[in-house]
Amino acid sequence: MSSFAAGERYLNRVWSASTDGYFEEVTTYLSRAYSQFIEVRQKLGEVHEQQIARKS
Repeated sequence: MSSFAAGERYLNRVWSASTDGYFEEVTTYLSRAYSQFIEVRQKLGEVHEQQIARKS
């Protein structure tokens, strides 16, 4: 779940940067957060598939 934690940290940075007016940084960190959450989704999908296979 380290990818999830990284995504969460990046979203916190987005919030901070947006309130400080650093909109270029907001775009950068939104992209980074998105990438981390895509990775989490893939990993969770793999775990889900493994669970289904075990029940079969």
